[in-house]
Amino acid sequence: MDINLGVVALVIAVAIALIDPKIGKSAMKRIDWNTILLLGGIITYVGVLTRLGAIDQLGEAARPVSSPLVAALVICVIAALVSAFASTIGIIGALVPLAVPLLVPGGGLEMTGFIYALAISASLVDCAPFGTTGATIVASTVEEHRARVNRNLTRWGLSMVIIGPVVTLATMVVPFVVAG
Repeated sequence: MDINLGVVALVIAVAIALIDPKIGKSAMKRIDWNTILLLGGIITYVGVLTRLGAIDQLGEAARPVSSPLVAALVICVIAALVSAFASTIGIIGALVPLAVPLLVPGGGLEMTGFIYALAISASLVDCAPFGTTGATIVASTVEEHRARVNRNLTRWGLSMVIIGPVVTLATMVVPFVVAG
């Protein structure tokens, strides 16, 4: 049975609001509509970009780079940046095939370390407020703290777009490139 949980939740919310309008009215005031609109817009935008092939084109931009380590950095940064707005698993699944030429034996990078670096780089940004997890955190925060939490999660997410790939590649890939 294929049940859409969003529709079920909406039906339950409407039923509760109809049974006791006071509860429905107070609940509507507590909903963070800005977060809902932001998330809905981003999901729509990323869906359009995916259908147009923009994410694949970003990954293809790393192919002409002559150094496998620089290409790996570009792929990890792309994974982190896109993952801040879209599905982490989907981005990893889209970028791993593009990275195959960089991996041992022909490309020079150790496979396991690079896949770990890619996955961690894409995951570190998941709490940015532009994605589902971060938006849920912001929406669940007490109203007077939402702006601060949103600002701090935005700083974290955007900083991890660069810091995550650099640190993960430096710890999981570079030692094997130097040793190899």
